[in-house]
Amino acid sequence: MVVTNKEMEESYLFTKKIEFTFNESEEFVEMREFNMEQSKQFQQASKPKIENGEIVEVDTYATFTKAEEFFPSCVVGSSFVKEDGTQLSGKELYNYLKKSSSLFQAILHAWLEKGDSPFQFQNKKETK
Repeated sequence: MVVTNKEMEESYLFTKKIEFTFNESEEFVEMREFNMEQSKQFQQASKPKIENGEIVEVDTYATFTKAEEFFPSCVVGSSFVKEDGTQLSGKELYNYLKKSSSLFQAILHAWLEKGDSPFQFQNKKETK
């Protein structure tokens, strides 16, 4: 079996569908897991400061900033479409959603939420 680059780019083990209400309408954003490079960078950004064996500081700003940076490339799908009915790209969706800081932060939080996250090896994508 030969796998194309496009198939590899669209083949993720873990995705997470985040559902929410927006302007009285049920919407969703589906996010994929980080790739290896993104995962390394995210882990470095979210690494807690430890003194005497105890966590003394977690830089949540750095963590959310790194997640925000990766957001456009991690969007797999969404319910948001353009006037012509085509789906918004990850970058277009990011530019649209970040206009509402509370909504965007809620989406980032839900995407990265511990225990219900692609980063916790849950939500395994079903094989067809």
